[in-house]
Amino acid sequence: MINNINVIDEVNFDTRFPMLNSKITSDLNQISKEMYLQIYSTYSTLFRKYLIKELNLKKYDDIIANSELNYVKVESRDMDIYQSFTKDVLNYFYIRNNLYIENLAKDEKEYIFTKYLMDDTDLDKETETFIEKTYPKVIFENVNHDNSLCDINFGPDNQQYYAPNNAVVIGIRYDEFNLNGLSDQEWDKLHEKQLDHLLDIISNLENNEILKSNLPLITIIYNEYSVKKKFKTESIVSIKN
Repeated sequence: MINNINVIDEVNFDTRFPMLNSKITSDLNQISKEMYLQIYSTYSTLFRKYLIKELNLKKYDDIIANSELNYVKVESRDMDIYQSFTKDVLNYFYIRNNLYIENLAKDEKEYIFTKYLMDDTDLDKETETFIEKTYPKVIFENVNHDNSLCDINFGPDNQQYYAPNNAVVIGIRYDEFNLNGLSDQEWDKLHEKQLDHLLDIISNLENNEILKSNLPLITIIYNEYSVKKKFKTESIVSIKN
């Protein structure tokens, strides 16, 4: 029985954005689609473990959790799929990239599928090297279908949600508009301090955590109005400690 890898269901898989490979995945027959989601879910687990380690995301997440600014965590039912992937490890940060596993070579897909069959989510040296080698092509948003670089939005059509299409994109979200027992005036003052604090943390993250791949590293602050919530009856692949 599979324990470490929960395969994301089709309904929630279709809430990703942007969704540049919808034609590819929709044309798969049922057996091929099930295998695609199994490989996707396994790669997702390993990739997120790799980035959490590589970018020291737990350290930055703990800074927010241990601050005196009372960042209210988002309830699981109100998360999008991206935050759900890491909810058992991180409270506020998550990886916002989409994964295009069709960009993997045949032997690379077989490697990940074997991991799925063995229920193996250990990030050993071999697996870490594999993820490090392959993820730049797996996260690439080939929006122009010619492998050219450009900016693309990872949310609403607003400049703050744009990032290079080859970037590692980190999301950060807390329950921003929760009054949490405060008056409107008290909330306004706290909210301003919270955002200033987050911008400092983001600056430190982006300046200090250099990726081995030399890809751009972009962090985007999301709220309830800039995400597509997951469906409540989902099976979401979730990283565990």
